[in-house]
Amino acid sequence: MTLSCYYHKMKRFRLGKNFALRGWDRLPYAVVDLRNGEAVFLTRGQFQPLYDLLLNGVSHEEESLEVYDDLVSMGVNRGFLEEHRTGTSLAAYQEYKRADCRYIKSVQWSITDGCNLKCRHCYVNASDAKRVQPSIQDCLGIIDQFERANVAAVSLTGGEPLIRADFWDIVDALLEKRIAVTELFTNALLIDEHFLDECSKRSLSWVFYVSFDGVGYHDWLRGKAGVESRVVDAIKQIKAAGFYVAVNTTLHGDNVVSLRQTYEFLKELGIDAWKACTVMNSGRWAGETDKREICVSDLYNSFLDIIGEYRRDGMPMTLSLGGFFTCARDSGDWSSSYHKRSGTERALNLPVCGACRTHIYLAPGGEVLPCIPTVGTSLEDDAPNIMNTPLTEILSDSEFFELIDTRLGASFEKNPICGNCEFRLKCGPCRAAALHETGSFNGSDKLACAYWHGGYPEKIKQVFEA
Repeated sequence: MTLSCYYHKMKRFRLGKNFALRGWDRLPYAVVDLRNGEAVFLTRGQFQPLYDLLLNGVSHEEESLEVYDDLVSMGVNRGFLEEHRTGTSLAAYQEYKRADCRYIKSVQWSITDGCNLKCRHCYVNASDAKRVQPSIQDCLGIIDQFERANVAAVSLTGGEPLIRADFWDIVDALLEKRIAVTELFTNALLIDEHFLDECSKRSLSWVFYVSFDGVGYHDWLRGKAGVESRVVDAIKQIKAAGFYVAVNTTLHGDNVVSLRQTYEFLKELGIDAWKACTVMNSGRWAGETDKREICVSDLYNSFLDIIGEYRRDGMPMTLSLGGFFTCARDSGDWSSSYHKRSGTERALNLPVCGACRTHIYLAPGGEVLPCIPTVGTSLEDDAPNIMNTPLTEILSDSEFFELIDTRLGASFEKNPICGNCEFRLKCGPCRAAALHETGSFNGSDKLACAYWHGGYPEKIKQVFEA
């Protein structure tokens, strides 16, 4: 018997209050963090001893101690097991529950397509006269479906989600089901002290994703004069209240020139994260007449300029520049979603998009899509609808699940251009971009192509490590 086994034998452990036992088809055993939806997947050989441990304490059979010792070490290191002096038990919400569907981690949910702005690039045409907003009864039914599918995390978006008078009823219903509300996407115009107090009352630690489209350019894209200063005031207010603020900037042919100035401005505001992505030719942007296309080389040179300054500043925020570059605050490591694969043949059996394989989008009308940028593509016409098809069925062996579970090798069979590319086993093109550019989920993404064929991995390395 090892010393550590003996040490664990003398203690009892319980599942931390923020964790629960869950399972899905093909992934039947997991411990899920109810604060963010993160799952630790287990084998049956690990799960059964863990369940016995939680109900009965550590076995006193010497031959079993090594199994329990490994479980306790993993559980303590991962944070889901904690020492408990008075015995072991599971609360009702922590008991093992298996969903009759495939695993999905989270849902980005548009609870309305109504909005108090008229953004030129809106995916869902949110300010048009014809609006879609599910009733509170519909929303409660959808939340029940989330629970049955073991969806552990939801982010709320719109339109502008805060225009709903029953917004807090929806949030409270999610929290009552112990579904984490991890992100709020907002234009921030309705954020005030009362709203932030309501967040604090519920101990919400969600990320505020606030739209800000560049110093001097925000009003034009948002379709309303005078909102830029109001958004800046709201960001300051949210930060002062102690919440995490991530700014989303939508890039187009005109505001790319403001990237450096916008970076400096956001750095001074002390935001926690900045994500700048190019607009896709979808929704209202597809019909916008007063627009200029982005020059990819200008865009990527601007990105390199930002990366150099960001590195010299000591990485003061988490930075994401499209699929081109991502770096966590204070980190010495960077990555690119365009470079998501190992370069070996093993990549052929991986999903073409890891994001849409584990995170899906739910439109206001109930349509289920891989992600919000796929609104307005051919996928929307045939999208399953949660109002008439249960989510557990949609997330089973359906056409939708087959789509989001597409493997790279199968994708190359439908797209020989990418399949014959020298970078095919490394590249990770955006599926939504491919849809808009080529009409195919398996098509090419011009920004990813430019990243590789323009030699930008080495250029980023030179700038970041200078």
